[in-house]
Amino acid sequence: MAPSPADPNDPDSYWKVGDHTFAMKSEEGAENYGACVSCHPGASSYETIMADEDWDGDGTTEGVKDEVAGLLDNLARALPPYGEPTVTLNNNLTPIQRQAAWNWVFVNEDKSSGMHNAAFTRQILQGALSQDLGVSKTDESIPATFSLSSPYPNPFNPMSAFSYTLAKDVDVSIKVYDMAGREIASLVSGNQKAGSYKAPINMMGKPSGIYLLKMEAGSFTASQKLALVK
Repeated sequence: MAPSPADPNDPDSYWKVGDHTFAMKSEEGAENYGACVSCHPGASSYETIMADEDWDGDGTTEGVKDEVAGLLDNLARALPPYGEPTVTLNNNLTPIQRQAAWNWVFVNEDKSSGMHNAAFTRQILQGALSQDLGVSKTDESIPATFSLSSPYPNPFNPMSAFSYTLAKDVDVSIKVYDMAGREIASLVSGNQKAGSYKAPINMMGKPSGIYLLKMEAGSFTASQKLALVK
């Protein structure tokens, strides 16, 4: 296959093998988006290459680079310590969390914002977000009371996080409901040891609105309102 230029009017702007290159720019600084045009007619830069739908669940279909940035942000906020825009690899992560974290690192360190292989990038980030990334115990000491914190951030789009405490070992259920009382998501379910915990809320694909976060732990019940704004 003949080499393709970044700028069709400048055949010497760059050269590549097999009509693709891993270099984001030519030596002269021109964006190497030439090979993308066959699948994305009219593209004049990486920023003008549009996604086919709303990948990151924020309610807006954007360019591929922005959708990938949104997925990276969502995944970071879904992993411990939750709500943070970056991922830290450590030995406290569960095997599933560690796999998801490595997916984040792989895409983030690639530095192409998905341009090298947008479909694969989307697949591994959305795949990680579809896993049950679980909850994390933040303090081994036994709290004096049961509690459910207000989620943060709130309002949010589409990721948030919340903390809760258990004064004793108990069966715990924490779910999200819409204002009609329909269950939207089950976030925590099962017996847990006394302690302090933190967990993510993933509302990708859910419509804007007011939701209810409800916790039941033995005889303790509590709820917090959630505002999903897209």
